[in-house]
Amino acid sequence: MSEADLSIDSPTSLVPATEPDPIRYNIEKETLVDSAIENRMEMLAVELQIAQDSSRVDYYKNQTLPLVSLAYSYQMNGIGPTRNDAYDMIYDQDLESHIVG
Repeated sequence: MSEADLSIDSPTSLVPATEPDPIRYNIEKETLVDSAIENRMEMLAVELQIAQDSSRVDYYKNQTLPLVSLAYSYQMNGIGPTRNDAYDMIYDQDLESHIVG
């Protein structure tokens, strides 16, 4: 067949070099079908697409929620002509501030 002058309908006969030695395979249909379904690439692609869609739905559902944020700041300032005066102000909590926003 790989020869250009041999056609499929030619009377050429093939003679095998060895005698055929058929082997009987005992195939369990259910196991074979289960394995075939498990290993189908399009099934994996569908599962990945479902996971991606589910993630996208969760994301968009989260985007419908209102944005709530809270910021809080606490400061203790100590200012004075000397370091001891500054520490005294901090200890007395003269210049503490709370900011909520």
